[in-house]
Amino acid sequence: MTTTPSSKSLTASRPNVTVISHETRCKDLGVVITNSLSFTQHICECTAKAHKSANNILRCFVSRDNGLLVRAFVTYVRLILEYSIIWSPSLVRDIEQL
Repeated sequence: MTTTPSSKSLTASRPNVTVISHETRCKDLGVVITNSLSFTQHICECTAKAHKSANNILRCFVSRDNGLLVRAFVTYVRLILEYSIIWSPSLVRDIEQL
């Protein structure tokens, strides 16, 4: 039976060695990837941001003109969803959330 040395003994014997921490998610170039290579958390964050923008539009505009609201939605909300979701989601729950 072989035993592996602990991280403390490795850093004590080698002072220039740094221990890499274990992360459950990583954000690279604005895309959130989990350690299971799932984009579900990224899609959740993007849809939450889009919902916030849509609510801000409804709250800020006094006029309820459909043309104006559609133009504002296309300009601000659809841009978030189209820019941040650059692939085709494969999970049904991700597709329904979008």
